[in-house]
Amino acid sequence: MRFSSLACAILLGCTLAAYGQQSAPPTLYKVQLDLQPEPGSKDQPTRHFTLFVSPSRTAWFKAIDTLPIEATDRADTISVGDSIECTVQESGDKLQLRGVLEHSKITGTVNLGTISQPVVAQKKLSFDTAIDPGKLTQIATLLSVTITKAD
Repeated sequence: MRFSSLACAILLGCTLAAYGQQSAPPTLYKVQLDLQPEPGSKDQPTRHFTLFVSPSRTAWFKAIDTLPIEATDRADTISVGDSIECTVQESGDKLQLRGVLEHSKITGTVNLGTISQPVVAQKKLSFDTAIDPGKLTQIATLLSVTITKAD
């Protein structure tokens, strides 16, 4: 009886000690993207996006409008807006940022007989670059990024 009580006490003590040693929370990065309008365009002002990404995980952001369009025999829709996918990976004192940014919008319409169809403009930017944490980095002419540790 005494042996089993002692064994239970030791087992319980080891379990509680292991439970008390919680690992540090995983690092979380705040990725801030600024998409500038094209020079001379009537686009909206600079669009700012913020994503929170764990290292080696992928984060997505989608702001999509689904709009009805005319079709000859059925109702149809088209999706336009912004979509961002990115991954952050630690690489020494830098951060490796990989991603895809897509932006689409309706710029006008074209008439095909009795049917009016939208004209869709789309930009797609794929990137894979090293970023210094905390510093604004110009990835492309219209895209800049800052990555910091999230608090």
